[in-house]
Amino acid sequence: MKLAWIGIALLASSWLLGLDYFHPAQWLPWAIVVIAGLGCLIGTIQFSVPRRLAILLLAMNAPAVFFATWPDRAASGLIAVGLCAHLLGGRWKFSQSLGSTAIVGGTILLAQSLAMDAYQSLTARSHELPDSLAWLLESIARLLGMNAAADGTNLNIFAMRKMQPLGATWELLIDPLSVTFLAGGIILILCHHWSPLQRISVRHCLKAPIVLAAIFLLWLPIRAGLMLAIYMHRILRTEYDEKLDVIGQFWNPWLALFMLIGPVLLAWRWIPGHPLSQKVVASTPRGWIKPTWIGSLALLGTAAFTITLLGDPVGQRKQGRILVDDYHSQLPWPGKEYDTTRSDRPFDTTWYARESEYNHSAIYDYCSRYYQITRQLKPLDERSLSECDVLVLKVPSGRYSDEEITSVRRFVERGGGLLLMGEHTSVFGSGVILNEISEFFGFRFEYDCLFGMESFFDQRYIPPLVPHPAARHIPPMEFAISCSIKPTTGSGRVVIGSTGLKSLEADYHALNYYPPAENQPQMRYGAFIQLWSTKWGDGRVLGFTDSTIFSNFSTFEGGKTELMLGMLEWLNHRDTGMNMRPWLGASGSILILASVLLALIWNRGWLVLLSAGLLGSTIGASALRAEYIDAMPLPEAVHPMVQVAIDRTVSEEPLSKSGFLLGKGSGFGLFERSILRLGYFTYRASGPTVFDANLIVVLYPKRINQKFSGQLEQYVASGGKVLIVDSPMNSESTSDELLRPF
Repeated sequence: MKLAWIGIALLASSWLLGLDYFHPAQWLPWAIVVIAGLGCLIGTIQFSVPRRLAILLLAMNAPAVFFATWPDRAASGLIAVGLCAHLLGGRWKFSQSLGSTAIVGGTILLAQSLAMDAYQSLTARSHELPDSLAWLLESIARLLGMNAAADGTNLNIFAMRKMQPLGATWELLIDPLSVTFLAGGIILILCHHWSPLQRISVRHCLKAPIVLAAIFLLWLPIRAGLMLAIYMHRILRTEYDEKLDVIGQFWNPWLALFMLIGPVLLAWRWIPGHPLSQKVVASTPRGWIKPTWIGSLALLGTAAFTITLLGDPVGQRKQGRILVDDYHSQLPWPGKEYDTTRSDRPFDTTWYARESEYNHSAIYDYCSRYYQITRQLKPLDERSLSECDVLVLKVPSGRYSDEEITSVRRFVERGGGLLLMGEHTSVFGSGVILNEISEFFGFRFEYDCLFGMESFFDQRYIPPLVPHPAARHIPPMEFAISCSIKPTTGSGRVVIGSTGLKSLEADYHALNYYPPAENQPQMRYGAFIQLWSTKWGDGRVLGFTDSTIFSNFSTFEGGKTELMLGMLEWLNHRDTGMNMRPWLGASGSILILASVLLALIWNRGWLVLLSAGLLGSTIGASALRAEYIDAMPLPEAVHPMVQVAIDRTVSEEPLSKSGFLLGKGSGFGLFERSILRLGYFTYRASGPTVFDANLIVVLYPKRINQKFSGQLEQYVASGGKVLIVDSPMNSESTSDELLRPF
């Protein structure tokens, strides 16, 4: 019994190790913690699964094992392993015990995964605590003898050297590990008590989860006080001439695991009920029709609910007329030397220095090959907006008049697509200006700056299993430095939500408001929104937070052009017919509830409910992926262009990353970028997609790939061009092997 709560704590901590939530995934510690957690659950709950039922459940669970990604795959994988162990029956002495442990462990991990998803979704929308809970943190700090005061957003604590304005955030009061521990504990209790209602009353079944929830609520303020005490102790122990940087404890997974000692000990003492190691006696349903009912209702319900949560209908495509507002981003601003997003001067061989690379002319030229695109060089009005399908407002430094804002709202209401592109810290006043428009549609650009948790200037975004249609085509992509988006109403969807980030507010001492890249106590950390989608009337709105990645020096790195085309293509569609998502979500919820009520009267019903739910969610997610592939492919070029592929099949020379050159005197970042000056467009690729280009560039080849060599020979024979760049400095050169066929 006691070991089971330790197992729940270990499994809860695995999510901070396996997900890129605070730090990059650490797979070896993750595996050790999961195995240790499962070891603590051995013998906790034992049950038998008849062979016939085990085969059926295994068949329903198998698609989820192959569809999911790590670490979520561990949940469905453990359930499958447990069912296989039950299939062995009496052939192996401990097969039933280990099988039960694996199934229960997988179920706990599944619940914790859903809890982490919900936690990320809620905290990404706002990290700030309500005033009443910020006051609670102040009371806790004062009770511990600290001189503290809450100002609504920060908890200001007097300490050595300077005031410590700790963020009064959800992460400080309710950390993700406590949430996953609660979710796992409730599942453990329910797995034990799931038996016929006539034998155990509903009151008895609910008593233990209520006590666990009370323990959770009691422990949270105690935990917050301990974290504040440790923080103050570390500050006071820091030598005067040392750098004062101790904020990292709040995103340390091992300290978070240590803090679960409290709820584990309280659960040992206060969770009521029969010993959890009691063996469950199987009951029999009234005929084989009941498992069929349970499974069918759960499958249909979870499939419908998954589509509701993740789906966003693509709709009907429009004509593809894009209007880019250059007028408001070229207006004067104090300290603004040049327009960083201008698109009217070509990136060519006659214009150099910083201004030539820090603008949007190349991405404008690229998009003009796919759409009818024009620039707006005067104030917006009804006439100009009536002749376009998508309006792009990018990092404005001049305010929009009331008449212009009204025209933009009407444009969206009658079916137009609006792309608002912001930048870090409301630089040049862009965030303030954009918010005069975006707040009407239910979101705002924050005046902050997002940094990577491990390295300030590194943020790698990896699309989820079922991405939004606007982000479906992007590969893993590097952000530069963005702000975040805060929804102000419940309407809208996260298109790009990222974790492993920390945020600092604007520093108004700097001309570009850029804060020092260093850890500070007022940092927010965890999950943030970087691309938001919402709908108004018949139109659509996207808010994006990192315009820098579309500058000439960065936009043809991996994923940037796909993102721009994806956003424009999404906005170049409009909804048709009635929105069925609310009805689908309501019917899915009713079906899930009905399946749960049916499963309650059979103590193996939860196994059917679980496997059918996994199958239903897998079917729903797979259907969405298939629909997006068919309904919204990237547009095909309607105007000719020259594409140059930078090969990564046999070459791995450093290129630029988020616009930064990787090292001085090494790599080919500047060379790759200079190709754009010829009016050509580059992309990085490996494998067959390399041969879609008009010209292939191979830089310092170092690998041998016979298949690639054969394809290269065919490519040239059919009219393709290849440039191989090499020198004696490449001591591992394989150029001869590539050139031999020619």
